[in-house]
Amino acid sequence: MEYNSIGRFLEKWLELFGGIVSAFILICCWPVSSPDEFCDNKSKQYKYARSLPQQRLEKIYTDFKSFAEHKRYLKRTLKRNHDNPKEFSDLKYTRLILDKYTIKNDYAIMRLSFCMDQSIDIEVHGLLSKHPQVKIVWGELDRIEEILWEKTID
Repeated sequence: MEYNSIGRFLEKWLELFGGIVSAFILICCWPVSSPDEFCDNKSKQYKYARSLPQQRLEKIYTDFKSFAEHKRYLKRTLKRNHDNPKEFSDLKYTRLILDKYTIKNDYAIMRLSFCMDQSIDIEVHGLLSKHPQVKIVWGELDRIEEILWEKTID
C-alpha cells in the first residue's frame, strides 16, 4: 500500500515537472516579435495603408458602395479565396467584410492584419451617405482612427 502511494506521488510530481519544463522551453524558444507583427502605427500594414494614393482610396469607397447598392455581400471574404472580388485584387488585405449588418450601419471593412486580439483595418464610413470617409483604424478596445480620404457629395 505504501508503495502505491509513493508511486502515485512520484508519477504526479514527474507529470508536474514535465509541464514546468515544457512551459520553460516554450517561453525561451518563443520568437521575439517584430514591429510588423503588431497592429499599430509602426506596422508595415499601417505604412501600406498610408501609402495608398487618394485615387485608390476613393476607388475603395466606390467599389464598396457599388457592392452595397447591389447587395453583393462580402461575408468575411478572404484574400486567398479563389472567388475574391477583382475590384480589390491589387490590394494587400486579409479579409473583406460587407454584409447586411455593416450596410445597415453604413460602413465596410478591409482587414489588413489581425494580431492576437486586435486588428488594423481600412474602414469605409458613410458608405451610402453624402459624406463618405476612408479611415485606417487599429487597436483593441480603444481603437484609434485616422481619416485617409473623405468627400462631401452634393
